[in-house]
Formats: sequence, structure tokens, C-alpha cells
Amino acid sequence: MKLATCTLLGVLCIYPFTTISAQQASASAGGNATGSGGSFSYTIGEPVSSNISDIGGIIHEGVQQSVNIQLLAKVLLSGPFDLATGWMKDSLRSNNLIPLTEPYSSLPYSKAVLTESAGETFSNALLNESTQNALVDWLFIEIRSASNPSNIVATKRALLQRDGDVVSHADGVSPVQFDRVPAGNYYVSIKHRNHLGVMTATPVFLSPTNSTLLDFTTMPTVYTSINIVNTPRKVEGGKYTLWSGDGNSNKNVKYNGISNDKDLVLTGLGGPNFVNGTLKMVYRAEDLNMDGKIRYNNTDNDRAIILNNVGVLSPNTVVSQHTPN
Repeated sequence: MKLATCTLLGVLCIYPFTTISAQQASASAGGNATGSGGSFSYTIGEPVSSNISDIGGIIHEGVQQSVNIQLLAKVLLSGPFDLATGWMKDSLRSNNLIPLTEPYSSLPYSKAVLTESAGETFSNALLNESTQNALVDWLFIEIRSASNPSNIVATKRALLQRDGDVVSHADGVSPVQFDRVPAGNYYVSIKHRNHLGVMTATPVFLSPTNSTLLDFTTMPTVYTSINIVNTPRKVEGGKYTLWSGDGNSNKNVKYNGISNDKDLVLTGLGGPNFVNGTLKMVYRAEDLNMDGKIRYNNTDNDRAIILNNVGVLSPNTVVSQHTPN
């Protein structure tokens, strides 16, 4: 059996037949295509189906529009951010603590899985990279409706490099691909397991060939809730970083009061009897500076991350996330 093809705006249709001639058309809207074996009507993005008969056989035709977008983004986490280099420290990578399978679709994070399949993995070989492209951790990405930013239409899990590049799990360097989301305008939010998330101020156009970088490290304006006093991002060394300190993933950084993050760090160590203890070689939400250790007191402790972010002189202040949900 032979095969014939037709191309409609880059969409390949393959038809089995014996002697019917191939037909090819390219257009930005619907129309008619003719050939030696017959003709068919078509629309772009709305399949139309019909049969084309010939003495050599029958073609059952249809047109399907491709559905995918790519995301180029950059973001910095304040926990591991290093003012001296302008990059983030990659202690989790150097200690071989970053899980090869994304952590967000299971406990303790259990974030929504929408449209895109979860369970992304990366090759252990990527952990050998130690330059600005070295891996820092996993991120959680949300694609949101342009008409209602509270409506999340797709989620995906991706990797973060030291210089802030958000990259695909597939190779650790390419832009993030969404294979089931049509081109269009969307809000984009990026979140991390113990940092406060951030979202674009307005919808942005995303497509399969999108080349616009969403640089949250320099972008002057992001989504802001009128009900929240604190700024949506932290400023460090002339760059914007995401607020660290949300150890219990409840969308705020809190030093005192109910459900505060300070107590979570102490509980992670085992309680008040271990205030000077250190839990080493861990991948845990309580590790707020992401150095692979949990500490309540002493050098590089995680409690200080929370206090510095809410303010040493205002320990009852709460720093909240500005995204709609």
C-alpha cells in the first residue's frame, strides 16, 4: 500500500491509497483543495471529514491543528542566592540531594496536576554540570487563563539553573515545553516548594516558537494583590528574588504566631531539646537556605532566613504571596 500526504499550515496528514494522487494545500483559513482523485473542504483548527473516492481507493480526510507552547523564563530564589556571584548556590546538587523525579505531585507538596502529565524525571548525568547551568532545584509552573488569572489551565514541573534559567527536565537546558496547551495569551506563575510564588502582571502570548523571555529577576512589574502590604518579590543586589521562608507551604513567611515557619524548623530537628542541633544531607522544606542542612541556631541557620525576611525589628510581620491562589 502507498501513502499520500497533504500539508495544511505545517500539519501533516497521511492517507493510505493505491492510485489516488496526493493533494497539498497551505492556507491561514478554510477552503477547498482539489486533485486528480477528487476534492475536499477543510478548516484550520476545526476538523472537517469527508470521503474522496477514486477507482484506486478511498481517502477519509481530516485536519488537526497542533497544540503546544514553549516557555522561556528566568527566576531567582532568595534562599540560596549569593550576592557575590549574582547566582544561586547549588549545594543540593553538589551533595547529590536533588531528587531525579519531580517532588510536587506527591506528599508533602501535592500540587495540582493539570493537562500535562506529572512525574517528570531528569538524567543523573545532569548533576555533573557545575557552571552557571548547574541545577539548583525543581520548580512548579502554572499556565493561567487570560480572562481569569485564578483559573489554572495547565501545570508542569521544570528545573532551575544557578543563573536563574528555567529549563526542561528532558535535557536540563532547553525551554520548557507544554504539549497540550494551544498558543494564546496566558498569565504565567512560577512557584517553589519553600519560596513564595510570582506571576506575570498581565497575560503574555505563548506559542510553539515563542522567543520572549519572562525574566522575573528584572521584570519591573508583576501581579500584585491590593490586599497584601509587602512587595511580591525581594530585592537583592539589584535583582528581584522570590521570598524564602515558607517552610509549611501555606503561601506566607511567618516568624511568630499560629502556623509560623520558625517552629517548623525546630520541629524538623526534633523539638526544643535540639535547638543547637544540625540535620545534615536532607532535601526538606525546612531547609530554607537550601544548603542541604536544617539548623535553628548557629551559622547558616534557617530560622534567620525567616526573621530577616519579616524584619528583625518587626518579628510579628507576615510576608504573603501575591498570586491569586
